[in-house]
Amino acid sequence: MTTVFWNSANYLQLGRMQAIISFIQRNLGQHLSIELLVSQVGLSPTHLRRVFLEATGSPIHQFIIHLRLRKAREFLMTTQMPLIQISTALGFNSESHFIAVFKRAHSTTPARYRKMFVRDD
Repeated sequence: MTTVFWNSANYLQLGRMQAIISFIQRNLGQHLSIELLVSQVGLSPTHLRRVFLEATGSPIHQFIIHLRLRKAREFLMTTQMPLIQISTALGFNSESHFIAVFKRAHSTTPARYRKMFVRDD
């Protein structure tokens, strides 16, 4: 039986990853460059990328896109926000970029996705 002992370095990295994930979640509408992210946790870009991938199983950019798309689905299901407003609120470069990323991930456009959840009373 193997026992894993958390040393202070592992604990520090866990705290940093929790901090960076929390920062990303609070700032989805901003341009989340690697430079901005490393400034939050005091790691080099290469080290942050490696530790983040080890901790989450996902590269930082994919993780951010995943969170943005999850929030976009929430907006589409629960609000009537225009697509341009959703794309801006979630930090996409443009409405067309948002639509392309959404369609690639969900095989449908945001407008069609929204229609699946709109009730015609």
